[in-house]
Amino acid sequence: MFTPRADSTILTYRGLTVRLDPPTYFYVYLLHFHSRYYHAGHYMGMTANLEARLHLHSTGRGAKLTKAVSKAGITFEVSRLWKVDTWKEARALERKLKRRHDGPGLCPICQGKPVDSLVFMRQGHPVFSTFEGKRRPMPGTGR
Repeated sequence: MFTPRADSTILTYRGLTVRLDPPTYFYVYLLHFHSRYYHAGHYMGMTANLEARLHLHSTGRGAKLTKAVSKAGITFEVSRLWKVDTWKEARALERKLKRRHDGPGLCPICQGKPVDSLVFMRQGHPVFSTFEGKRRPMPGTGR
């Protein structure tokens, strides 16, 4: 028998018991549809488990819009990610961005720009730091 943390959630379903630790951070995400579904070209949501939530969207068990989009055979991808520490911050950010009604303005794919570093890393690419500014010699080398 295990001892759960005080802030863990214990779920039991059909004889299977699962302990869920609280999330350490939350994501607000923007999905870009590869072709428009009537008026919609984007979907915005928030989650603590991005991969699980995207799986639900792609299998038609997520939001109503993504269910209709996946049923229509339209594919989508994550175009922007915002990482925040608390559920309250994630909810506030999601509401603020949704009120803008500007999916194409937030979407780097629609603007022809590169995706942000969180999306880039999620796609499996390493992120290299870039140095901007004047190069200076290393201390003590004299070069």
